[in-house]
Amino acid sequence: MEIRNGFVLLIFMQCIIYGLAARPASDSVTDAELQTLSEALLTADVNNCANLVTVNQQGSTSFHNHRDNAPLPLLTVQSSAYTKPTIEKLLPLHNNYVARVSDAEVVTTQETQEETAFLDAIMPTSVMKKAEKFLVDKGYITTRRRLSNGSYRTNNRAFRDAIHQIWFGLYSRENNTLGSSGFEHVFLGEIKNDKVQGFHNWVFFSKEEQNNNLNYKGKIGPNVSLGDKGMIVKHKFDWNNKEKPISSMFVGPSPEFEIALYSVCFYTRPGSRCPVKLNGKNVSVSTHYIYKQGKRYVGSAFPDI
Repeated sequence: MEIRNGFVLLIFMQCIIYGLAARPASDSVTDAELQTLSEALLTADVNNCANLVTVNQQGSTSFHNHRDNAPLPLLTVQSSAYTKPTIEKLLPLHNNYVARVSDAEVVTTQETQEETAFLDAIMPTSVMKKAEKFLVDKGYITTRRRLSNGSYRTNNRAFRDAIHQIWFGLYSRENNTLGSSGFEHVFLGEIKNDKVQGFHNWVFFSKEEQNNNLNYKGKIGPNVSLGDKGMIVKHKFDWNNKEKPISSMFVGPSPEFEIALYSVCFYTRPGSRCPVKLNGKNVSVSTHYIYKQGKRYVGSAFPDI
């Protein structure tokens, strides 16, 4: 009995350290609540760039079609989009990672400072505050620590610490090498077994097109319009001459919108499809988690259309 109690105490202390409450049952958050929140997040997305991005989807393709049915780039982005305060802090992170998951990531002091600057930019935004309130109210994030004297101490950084862990914490996808993170997988891209994985962010996509590292090859199926907030697209592309046969991403929304939405789904519908509503349309978001040494990390997250 002492062993079991000790184990429970250990898990409880891990939850306190990382700002994670004991995970409530998935039915503690209804689909309707997720749909209401997701619409609110989209409405509150003040750094949205949909009006600064032109999307040229061109020809259709499929998973098994290797032809290039799109001779032109997918995205044309006005330079002012990259000066949005949170996107401006996102850009320096693009060169902080090694694409191959078999290569260990070495995090420099400057890279840590750039991560901090990015979090400093996104955490005060309305969308992140809404996500924080939702997850705290629902018991997924705990902000209070009980002290030995029975009193409580409030940890105002609990949500930020949790976001930093699940997105920027390093873990292994291959050979026990710390060569991956949720942020790299979703907001940049990775190479495993000579194949492209992740790569679900329009900002990095556009930059790689501009740098001639990415060749867009065509759309797959219909897109989902988000009205004046952008769209969701599904497509095929080559990155550094390696094909991603099918992928999807938001185009237009800010990085904080994506982190907020994906994080809510990561906690409330882990490893499954998360029902959200955007611009009045029912959409699914899929999140996958990596469980390493008693901690959960974002494995992947993307709009599942």
